[in-house]
Amino acid sequence: MNDFILEKKQDILDQTFQQLAQQEDVCFGHRTKEDRTWKTGDYGWLFKRLIKFMDAVLYSKLMPFDVEQNGKRKKVTDASHLASFYRQCHQFMDLYWKGQSYSPDLELFFECFRKHPKIGHCIFQGARWNLEEGLCEAEVFNDFVAFLRCEAIAGNVKKKMADWKAVLKDEKKSIRKYVVQLARKYSKMLAVRVDMGYLTVAPNEDATLVRTAWEMGDASAWTAPQDAERERAKLAENRARIDVEIALRDRATFFNNPYGVDKDLFEHMIGYIVKLERSDDGPYHFHCIFFFDGQKVQSIKYWVRRIERYWKKITKDRGYVHNCHINPKKEELKKQGRWAVGRINGSKPSQVRTLARYAGWYFTKDGQRVRVKPKVKSKLLTKGRIRKKRLGGPGRPRKGVKGLPTALI
Repeated sequence: MNDFILEKKQDILDQTFQQLAQQEDVCFGHRTKEDRTWKTGDYGWLFKRLIKFMDAVLYSKLMPFDVEQNGKRKKVTDASHLASFYRQCHQFMDLYWKGQSYSPDLELFFECFRKHPKIGHCIFQGARWNLEEGLCEAEVFNDFVAFLRCEAIAGNVKKKMADWKAVLKDEKKSIRKYVVQLARKYSKMLAVRVDMGYLTVAPNEDATLVRTAWEMGDASAWTAPQDAERERAKLAENRARIDVEIALRDRATFFNNPYGVDKDLFEHMIGYIVKLERSDDGPYHFHCIFFFDGQKVQSIKYWVRRIERYWKKITKDRGYVHNCHINPKKEELKKQGRWAVGRINGSKPSQVRTLARYAGWYFTKDGQRVRVKPKVKSKLLTKGRIRKKRLGGPGRPRKGVKGLPTALI
């Protein structure tokens, strides 16, 4: 039986790539035939796996496989948990989108995958499978890990990662300062905390995203062959959940016209903190705290519904809003003095300190940092300029006094 399986694998290796492409269980062009658009959950799961793989590469000395020559054959055994990433290695390149800016560790992977002479020729269906020159795929994968570490040292990637993470400390200080400044100007505030996200399944074809893949060869390019029959078999992911450019565009639209049809939402808004985050299972969403003048408004439920209505309008019903004030432990936290949002009395230092500490923590959690940006200088954290109190009679105020242009950090 084992000889039959081995013979079958050897037959596969003797076939051309076109012949391999006709088999459902063999990867061709570094993708399976069923992957044409991003399906629900696939992007987040793969992204999380790549982060874990690069953490193991950068911060350990482990190797994936042990390879021993056993007569004419090679004995391959798992040397560490790095071996578990072998079958996804070709799929990680699906996460690379041209023109975008990535965290230093991910940038290292994408660059090294393109530069390594052998990794792109692996089929990733069996670590013992042989390539040219007598190398098996396990040996190529081991060499690729060693190559990543060598290039990381040459490019000082660990230092770049430390600098990348250090930005959170500056953001935390800036957020705390912002909250304190708001409290000094307004004796009463209504801090409305919501999460603005996107529906899981694409509502229509326009909301889907084609899943391209890296394909080695003379062209060395991304491809996206179509398979309509298989496309109908799985639900497509809502593009906005995985395309950071669309999410940031929706955020900009949200704040771009405070004097438009929806000006009532901004009339008593005295500030905001909004940051794009990535949840543990991958999709993007916005953490938000909107600050309203507590002298003018009181109902949290009303403003949550108002924000939700506007967000759905902006996203053309692709988005949703989660009310973070619905918490089963809310009353318990209030008694302990740990409930930070809602009605805030600016003249009570304890409430202001609690809100400042909470906001600093809420917006700077390392595990939810976005690692992809449309451009190097794209800002993921935004704050509203603190409005000066309105003086004078009725009428539209001059710009710069009541306006809400976005202040980028």
